[in-house]
This record gives sequence, structure tokens and C-alpha cells, in this order.
Amino acid sequence: MNVNKFINPWILQLKSIDWGKSVPQRGIRLNFGENPIAFEPALQAIRAEASNVNRYPEVDKSKEYHLLADYCGVKPDQVIMTNAGDDAIEMIARVFLGPGDMALAVIPSYPCYAAATEVVGASLVTMELGAQFQLDVSALIETAKRNKAKVIWIANPNNPTGNLLLDLAQIGQIARSVDAMLILDEAYFEFSEFSAVGLINNNPNLVIVRTFSKAYGLAGLSFGYLLGNQETIQCMRHLQDGPQIFSVNRLARAAARAVLENPNAAQAFVDSFKSAKRHMEMGLAQIPGIEVLPGVTSFSVLRLTTMTASQFKNKLAQQAIFIKDLSIYNGVKDNLIYMGIPALNDQQTVLREIKSILEGK
Repeated sequence: MNVNKFINPWILQLKSIDWGKSVPQRGIRLNFGENPIAFEPALQAIRAEASNVNRYPEVDKSKEYHLLADYCGVKPDQVIMTNAGDDAIEMIARVFLGPGDMALAVIPSYPCYAAATEVVGASLVTMELGAQFQLDVSALIETAKRNKAKVIWIANPNNPTGNLLLDLAQIGQIARSVDAMLILDEAYFEFSEFSAVGLINNNPNLVIVRTFSKAYGLAGLSFGYLLGNQETIQCMRHLQDGPQIFSVNRLARAAARAVLENPNAAQAFVDSFKSAKRHMEMGLAQIPGIEVLPGVTSFSVLRLTTMTASQFKNKLAQQAIFIKDLSIYNGVKDNLIYMGIPALNDQQTVLREIKSILEGK
């Protein structure tokens, strides 16, 4: 029997995301912009919770919702916790999109927006960012209206370019001008210190996606959350309270509570990472052949002037240092690389190898 006849036709047409080649666990991994260390109180909470993994997570999420509400400056009924940002993105697609619908995203940007759109049978229209990765707001609004988009996906700051695409006035303008859900991915909020959370009460079509994967070194646990207007969030909770009631595991919830219950230590942890990034970028700026582009995320975007990104990536890989060639994204030239921030004790090694490669030694 050919089971394809039972499968929704759009599922058969899905394409795999190109994340770049897998890299070994050894060496210095900088290809996903991960925090090189985890938040210690979270590690302690994980160890303490590990003996309970034979039990399902608590159905009652009120403790996490109150903690997240305090952290974000909203009310508990304006929050949904999710299995990282990707789960939040897919939840949004399942709630607001379906076969025949249109969504809009810019390129280059996070590829999961396209995947989440297409997995529910909707279609994605894209518009390119400008030469300096800037976003033309008027063109975005016009494109959304022309294509009758129901959802607009925007990462702010943008992944993989690292820059803020929108300010508060522009976000408000878009939310008021389109007949669509405006989804802002603030995965790097702790680094950019910019958020549109103050606009959600008056804009029910605005939803914010966040994660603890980057700022607190919890990428392997996948804890994320959504913020929005109470009515919007309550509608979305219907989905989670049914088939996804246990979607956020015990260890992730314990780690998240440890972050939220230790705000001073958590802020110091983020500040330490920012300091490490500044230190690394100062070193990079002194190497001929590299331009460090402005960014407010957990990674750096570098423009090469003497070789292609692919050549540079391969040479670094030979030294067990792994980065990402940004030409795998639509709309990116072959001279840009994405590099996470090494731990302080690895920075001199990385800088030395980069300098050696670019000097042709």
C-alpha cells in the first residue's frame, strides 16, 4: 500500500532546512551562536529535578506564568510557555494559518518561519532586506496587503544578520496598517535590550516570541514563551491545553524557574556574555581582512575582504573551529560569516587562527 495518498499533499512538498553541515562535538563550536556556558543556578535546578523525570510535568503552569509575567512586565494571562522558540513559531502557524493562506517574511531571516508556514499548508511570500540589511516598512506593508498575508514574521533583532530591523514607532505602524498577525521574534531580547512588549495591550494582532536558549545557555533544553494581548493568548492556550499539555519538559521548566528566581545573577550572567562579545569583536577588528558588522545578538557577523566565506569556514574547520557560511541563506553574498562568541579562554586561540588564515600563513 502506498501511504502517500493519506498524507496531506503539502507535507510531501516540504523541503529540509539547510542549517549547514553538522560539526563534531569536539573543537570550538561557533556555528549556532550558542552561549559557551550554561547558567549555574539552572544547572543546579536540573540536577535536583532529574530524579523526577519518571513523572509528567505539572499540568498547572501558574508558577512559571507568574514568574515570566514579572520578568516581562505583563500579566500572567498574557504568557504561554513553549518548547523553545520553534515550538512557539509552529503554534502560531497552527492557530493562524491553514491551506490557502499566505504569510510574509523577509530574507535573509530565520528559516523556521517558512517551514512552519508550509507545514500547515499555507504559502510564504518573501521580500529582500536592503543592501545594509535594512527593512523598508512601507514596502512591507504594501507587500502584506497585496498578498493578503495573514501572518507577518519578523525577527527583531534579525537572525542571521544580527541587527534590529524595526523601532517601536515602525512596529506600531505595521500593526495598525495591516489586516494580519504581526509576529516579532525577540530571541535575542536580553542582548538587544529592545522589546515591543509595551505595544501588545493595544495591538491584539501583535505576538512576541522569546527563548532562554541563547541568553542563559539553555539551548539543549528548549524553553521558550509567547507574549500577547490577553484575548489573543487565551485563544492560543486552547491548543496547548489539549494535545500539547506536556510540551515543556520538567528539566526545562526547572531551569527556567532558576533563571527567573535569580534575577540579579541572571543579569550578571548576560552582562558577562556581552563583555566577552565586546572583547572578541575588539580583537577581530584589529585583524586586516575582516569587518565586524553592527549587531545586538549572541553572534557576530563578519564581512571578509580577501576570501570567500566558504574558503574561510573550511580553513577554520581544519583547526577544529566551526562557523557558518551565511551564503546558505537566500539574499546573502558569499563574503559573510556567522560566528558565535567563544568562551574567554578560547578567544585568543580563535583570533590567532583567524589572523593566520587571513595572512596566508
